[in-house]
Amino acid sequence: MDRSSRRRYRRYDVKGVDGAFVVRIDVSVINLSAAGMAIETQNSLIVGRSYSFRINHSDREMDVAGRVMWCVLGKTKRAEGGFAPIFRAGVQFEDVLSETTLQLQRVIENSAVLDPGAQIFGRFVSEVSGVVDDQPQAQFEVKKISLSGMLVDADVRPRKDDVVPFEITLGESPFGGHGRIAYIDPYPKKDTSRYRVGIEFALLSDTARDNLEEFLSSLISLNESAESA
Repeated sequence: MDRSSRRRYRRYDVKGVDGAFVVRIDVSVINLSAAGMAIETQNSLIVGRSYSFRINHSDREMDVAGRVMWCVLGKTKRAEGGFAPIFRAGVQFEDVLSETTLQLQRVIENSAVLDPGAQIFGRFVSEVSGVVDDQPQAQFEVKKISLSGMLVDADVRPRKDDVVPFEITLGESPFGGHGRIAYIDPYPKKDTSRYRVGIEFALLSDTARDNLEEFLSSLISLNESAESA
């Protein structure tokens, strides 16, 4: 007995019918706007093809369709049995509804890591018996900042995973709190003793978080105005 005779429903030859596999692949979103995004993935995407993407952030989840405008090999990473390729691709969103655009904007506002443009300086504050240590080597310069943390160039090397108090000034508003040292890298320039430090905000007052949200909203508005000009 052949396989066709065992099928529950008979198959028929057809013409003019196309299909496609629906395959789930994991991607990391590198940057995002209401018009598109750059992503990293271990799979090479076909330029010109449209894909469906599901964007997850915190408690938000949305489905968008996007056309791959470019895809290049970005780097490799060590994997079991050798090295795995990491591709970087640019995606242009298609047929984005106004409600989806609003959701994307909310994700951007809550996850954007922004270059503040102007120089912003701060310092780590060490508290010993209630005395604030004002040593100059505890100073740092903010390079990027988001609602969840900041990237700084520091003259001091803090210890990874330590939770340290800090203070900076955002515009005309003071901003301070406690941050966990997420990572420490040597400064890109070899002729300096500075360090690039990733700080994850661990404890912020409501006032400090409000000041930060207001500052980031102003940066996003400035960037959007510059892009539309």
